[in-house]
Amino acid sequence: MAILIKKAQKIAGIDCPNGVLVLGLEKDVEAQVQQGGGADPVSLGSLPVVSPSALAHQPDSLVAGVAKVAMGQWALGRPARVQWGGNSLVDTFGGYAEALGYWSATSHIINTLMMCGGAIDMRNRLSVGNDANTWDRWGNVGHGGATMPTITSDLLNGGLLAQMATDGVPPPDIYVAAALPENDIGTEGVDAATAIKRFNLHLQTVAAVWPGVRFLLLTPWASAYYDTGAKRATADALRTHVKSLELASANVASVDVSRLYAGDDWQPYAGLTDGIHPVNTDITVSQRVGRAVAKRLLGLLGGRASWGKALRSPNPGMTGTVAAGALGTAPTGCSFTSAAPAGGTIASVAEQPGWTITFGNVDGVIGKDFGDFSLANIVPSDLTKIDPVVAMTIESGAENFLAIQIRCRMFYDDASNDFKLIVMPQGTFQKSEWLNGDPIDCVLPRIVPTAGKTLTSIAIYCKAYMKGQVGSTTIRVKTLGAL
Repeated sequence: MAILIKKAQKIAGIDCPNGVLVLGLEKDVEAQVQQGGGADPVSLGSLPVVSPSALAHQPDSLVAGVAKVAMGQWALGRPARVQWGGNSLVDTFGGYAEALGYWSATSHIINTLMMCGGAIDMRNRLSVGNDANTWDRWGNVGHGGATMPTITSDLLNGGLLAQMATDGVPPPDIYVAAALPENDIGTEGVDAATAIKRFNLHLQTVAAVWPGVRFLLLTPWASAYYDTGAKRATADALRTHVKSLELASANVASVDVSRLYAGDDWQPYAGLTDGIHPVNTDITVSQRVGRAVAKRLLGLLGGRASWGKALRSPNPGMTGTVAAGALGTAPTGCSFTSAAPAGGTIASVAEQPGWTITFGNVDGVIGKDFGDFSLANIVPSDLTKIDPVVAMTIESGAENFLAIQIRCRMFYDDASNDFKLIVMPQGTFQKSEWLNGDPIDCVLPRIVPTAGKTLTSIAIYCKAYMKGQVGSTTIRVKTLGAL
């Protein structure tokens, strides 16, 4: 049964502003949307709906809402807290691998973060993640194979809200509706009206749970499962609807991911996906999505913001020079874990300030271990919650670069140490789509020391992976450290 949530009422102990919101609770969510989701059209309160027919003759540049949502309009003066919601494109193929303890380089969430230049914040780590209830340690909701009613119910009833309250994690500034309707369209085959009502209901629910949140909406992802004209018509309608919401509200922005790796027929280009998910041998799709989302967020947020804490680093400006053996020179405190591999080269230059490293694949064989470049003796401001910082740029030869691995070495007061993987490219990777000038620049997702250990310092280790082709890549390291 549908329940009307008014201003004076609460859900999960949280006020619900913006007038009357039509919501279902617990299992009623799915029942309600199956019955039509309330009034037609569904009122979104601060998110008014523009009829898709009103946009039928508008140029795409206008539909994209560039004039409506001004650059820098969402600037907060600090990095924005961002949470993502959706299906398996947020979970298995987008989010944190709870069982493995790291982020895969195929994640469009981590690609967005690395390309966002410090504009977004993933420091609010939950004490636990719950794969069974479809949310990770950063509050991203992702449910493999789920339709929108289930994803909406997951948000309300999966335990995430209670865990955020327990850990004192504040609500997000921006909710990325990243991958909501793909299973509704491709598997269930719902019509456009039903899909739009379900989509609206999900946004209503988020707005009620987190009052004041802003929305970044992704259009439906391309899918080989849109295999009928009716399904493609529903995808087209949702794509138009997403753009209409942006035109209607300054609190909504959108990114059209549907054409980043597919044509107007919604069918992914060959070799990039398994039908919808990015294939595990190629991070091209995740990079295109991450780059597009990062560009939109950077525009909305006005670029890098203050971290609120001073960077802690023995060499924040990458100054000074020390010998790096046959590899060249490195800034003070920086080093390599190994020499160049057979069939490969490493050339290191302490620029004073800055550090440029050129990795060469001489014989074109994939899988070479170039070792790590690192900075040690970093003492974070809080030894129980570690927020590593990396800032580097791909200067040249991006077409030869495959992926970056980032991990932290944790040093404890009992003279022991261990490694915490943060970003990990799996061994099946073969292809990527880096561009010259791409940043790897962010406060990385928070890590914590091993239970029962007392941390004294950390070292950041970064490893470059090259494609299976002859060529070189130059990376400029601007800073390494922690908050």
